[in-house]
Amino acid sequence: MSGTSLSPLIPLPLMPTSQNPLPLTPSPLSLTPTALQAVPLLAAAVDPNIPVEAAAAGGEKLTALLQGANPLSRVKLTEVLPGVLHMTFPSQRLMASTFLRFQEHYESPKFRGKVFTRAEFEAWYNSRPRPGDVSYYKYWDGFNIPSRVLARFKKGDFDPLDPKEQALLARVASRKDPFYLIAASGKGRGNPMIFRHEVAHGLWYTRPDYRRRAQALLRGVNLKPVFRMLERLSYHESVWLDEAHAWLGDRPKDIRSEGVNPKPYAAVRKRLLALQKEYASGLF
Repeated sequence: MSGTSLSPLIPLPLMPTSQNPLPLTPSPLSLTPTALQAVPLLAAAVDPNIPVEAAAAGGEKLTALLQGANPLSRVKLTEVLPGVLHMTFPSQRLMASTFLRFQEHYESPKFRGKVFTRAEFEAWYNSRPRPGDVSYYKYWDGFNIPSRVLARFKKGDFDPLDPKEQALLARVASRKDPFYLIAASGKGRGNPMIFRHEVAHGLWYTRPDYRRRAQALLRGVNLKPVFRMLERLSYHESVWLDEAHAWLGDRPKDIRSEGVNPKPYAAVRKRLLALQKEYASGLF
């Protein structure tokens, strides 16, 4: 990566005149609350001694702060199926950093159902073997949670919420429970394969008849290799069956890249995709 000098962006101070007397050394107390908050964020964004992701996070917060903008103002929210809400983010990092605590409160083997800080999760996640040895923010490219996961965040158990978490809760505040929230990044609906995968989760949660039929398709199939993959990828066992049905609908090369031979699952994949098209007609 490369950096750019900040000096062209900093306006030169006005010279004091009789019509415009300015103090030679402005007091820090004269700064606005926004400016006072921006100072440490700016330092975090440009300090070369801190990790790149931390600097990016500082820069992201600084931009939102100085612009006075909702950090999710560029995120599109649509109801793609009754009860299934889809958020499209402009970047994967923004999406992953927004969903981290919501998602892991739902399906982490360590933190499911618990209250935790972002730092606590990152310390645990980075201490164990990671998919491709890449960060959480670069690996996970789709997210899905049932609306009940939001309850303890709304209650205040996770306070202080960061601005992105607050903004997500605000975006769905008018929606009546239950609903299912999915997310991807990119243009339109994002990557079509990721979108299909996340919609499959939404159908599993919101359509009991779909779930029963999907479960019936999985009966008699040896899912042990898939479950071992999901355990290694840090999914809580309570979501393994749902995740197995979504992953088996992915491209064969996707599960092969995670160490699972896709050939034994070719027939069930075809049936699962047909079932999803039946219930999500017109989406894919």
